[in-house]
Amino acid sequence: MKKIIVTLMILLSLTMVACKDKGFSKTPEDHFMDSLKAAKDVDSQQISGTMAFNINYEAFQKTIDDPSVTKEMIDLLNEISLSVDLSVKKGEALKDMDLSYGFNLFYKDYSLLELLMFLNREEVGLAMPNLFDKAFTMNLEVLMNTLSEEIMSTYGEIEFNKYLELICDEKRMEEAKVDENIYEDLIKAHLKDRMTYDKDETLTFGKGDNAIEEKARVYHYDFTADGYLELFSNLVAAAKDDEALRDYLVTLAHDLLDLLESSGDYELFEMSRSDIEDARVALMDFEENYTSYMEELYDDFKDSADLMLDEMQNDETFNEILNSYDIKIYITEDNAFRRFALELNYQGFDFTMTYDFTPLKDNEMPYANLDKVDLLNFIDLDNPGTLKNQELLAETIKDILLQGIDTLIEDEGYNTLYKDLKVFENELGMDPSTIPSLLTLGRSYIANMSVDEIISYFDSIMNPYDYDYDYDYDYDDYGYEDYDNYGAELNSMGFIALNDINQDEQTFLIWDSLNDVATVYDVPLLTYETATTPPEEMFQEAVDQGLSIIFVYGPELIDALDYYATMYPEIQFVYFGSELYDVKNNIITTEFYNEELAYVAGYLSGMMTETGVIGFLGAYNADYYKNFEVAYSNGALAANPEVNILLDYADSENDYDYGYQAAATFKTDGADIVYGVAEKTNDGFIKGASENGLKFIEHGLEHGLSLEGYISSTLVDYEYIIFNILDNFSTYGIEGNYYSYGLYDDVLFLTSGNIPEEYLDELIQVIRDIQDGSLFIPIYSSYE
Repeated sequence: MKKIIVTLMILLSLTMVACKDKGFSKTPEDHFMDSLKAAKDVDSQQISGTMAFNINYEAFQKTIDDPSVTKEMIDLLNEISLSVDLSVKKGEALKDMDLSYGFNLFYKDYSLLELLMFLNREEVGLAMPNLFDKAFTMNLEVLMNTLSEEIMSTYGEIEFNKYLELICDEKRMEEAKVDENIYEDLIKAHLKDRMTYDKDETLTFGKGDNAIEEKARVYHYDFTADGYLELFSNLVAAAKDDEALRDYLVTLAHDLLDLLESSGDYELFEMSRSDIEDARVALMDFEENYTSYMEELYDDFKDSADLMLDEMQNDETFNEILNSYDIKIYITEDNAFRRFALELNYQGFDFTMTYDFTPLKDNEMPYANLDKVDLLNFIDLDNPGTLKNQELLAETIKDILLQGIDTLIEDEGYNTLYKDLKVFENELGMDPSTIPSLLTLGRSYIANMSVDEIISYFDSIMNPYDYDYDYDYDYDDYGYEDYDNYGAELNSMGFIALNDINQDEQTFLIWDSLNDVATVYDVPLLTYETATTPPEEMFQEAVDQGLSIIFVYGPELIDALDYYATMYPEIQFVYFGSELYDVKNNIITTEFYNEELAYVAGYLSGMMTETGVIGFLGAYNADYYKNFEVAYSNGALAANPEVNILLDYADSENDYDYGYQAAATFKTDGADIVYGVAEKTNDGFIKGASENGLKFIEHGLEHGLSLEGYISSTLVDYEYIIFNILDNFSTYGIEGNYYSYGLYDDVLFLTSGNIPEEYLDELIQVIRDIQDGSLFIPIYSSYE
């Protein structure tokens, strides 16, 4: 037994000797200070941070007592988290530093937004890797070389690095015999009772074969505001009595002045030798009165700290929060600072923030594999307001925007978010499931933009004040002298809709556009839905409000519109649609060249069909829908003269079952592509087409984006139309007018959707032929 004890004591002694310089044999405060010293010698490091939230609804609700904050909102917030990544590499000289900063927003572990900024000695850049695969950069050398002559002549010849090296020279402090232990001891004294050993833990960094495991000691740091401020007060007080520090500061300042004088740099700073001498006199005064200078600094800091402490101690909420969080620090045996973690639990709100400090692997920065676009290649540096390489710039911008929109439409994370947002459709004033539809509209608009249009847009951004606002228009030249109410005041807007806004996608699209426009004009928008209320009641309520202008959508509202426009000639009405024939002086009606889009849809069907059979479904066998049928058929025959076109009409705009069965019939008769123009009947038609393996093109806001077989849809940019109408209304007060829109106006679109690439070039050429007038699509009329 005696031999065993002696043996154990020897082993223990040897272990203590072996671990003498190891972190785990030190006190927490020593271990922490040594980790800070070791951090200075790290050449490359990645700092990865994660932030997560968790809110207990019941506890949180008791605290805020706000019924508008619902459990559904809290559940959604609990699915959001953030991460940050800072990667740093440094060489021997400061100019070799290379760093990147990344930010990532997650929803249910899906990355929604990734932002990456980086800087090195050659370039500065910005990227959003999850939205597009290119990084916007600026070449620093070129940028510096293009600075103004005045700046370059002033500072361009200064070697700033020599001043930095002088300031950062650690040997100077050693030679000055500044006792750093004084300040280190103060920090240790602060940490002694506040930093305590918690446990040992094995940390894992990386994945798979690249995973690294390290054992770290976990320390708990008890942070208090008064203790933290007291530490700084003590450091300033120690500096006040430190003569060696005074001599070091004065000597360093004199050496910097000597370097400034001997190099001649002071002339570049527009200084004179007398300025340098004045600075030396001020230094002598600082040296002689060092104690009083530092006492004044100490007193100012102490007064500020005491005032801050008084305010914090009297702030009950602040102290509750302060006492609700926990700080942990992870340090390895070889003094490597590896993790900082903070946890907060306050009145139902849980917040965790963790930062990991790890060496960079393979010396590679996160942006290394990104394609780069140097923005300076597109700016005429001799004339910064002018763009160059314009075609390449336009193609690059279009490519980036289309990539980003595709991600927003197709990404599983975004689609999950859209789905989960649906419960908030009343609060949001919209059905989030329509977001992909609106994005598709925007994508179509961008895809059809020409190089000139893109460049014109960016020119307007770079030179927003080029417009001649003083141009004197002679309105008589435009025939407006006949109108006695031009310059009408727009102080309110109304929208009367046939269907519930959140139940009909087309109605929602118009309402959403009106809402955006009303915000721009800073006027209220009042909405009236007639789905459950007689139209007459809604019209009467709207006109009683004294609205400036009322927008109307839905063919069943035409009779009521005609009556109230007659009874209230002072109110301006706008009808969305081509069905209104008896137009009063105070009615504006929009007319769309739908035959143009139908022709393009037919052309696409004719190109893509594999069976040689396609189908068309209309709501009624009437002129309005026959116009679509004839144009669609002509387009298909132009692309494929041998194509067989099946036709059907539902005799209803609201027969879901008929539409559903029509799709099955088309399938049986050999069709492989169909096109529907049938209002709500289209819902059943599109669903049936998808289930029967048919490809489909839809007229209207697409319902089928997530359905199998969806090719494309035809859309209308209502926001452009509304802006156009209101601009004329508020300027001239339009009386009895038709507004006609087609492909030429960039108001009607065929979404690119899932159109195969091999058909795009030919299809775009057809669209351009229609736009420039070389291909005219006539309107069908039974009266011809």
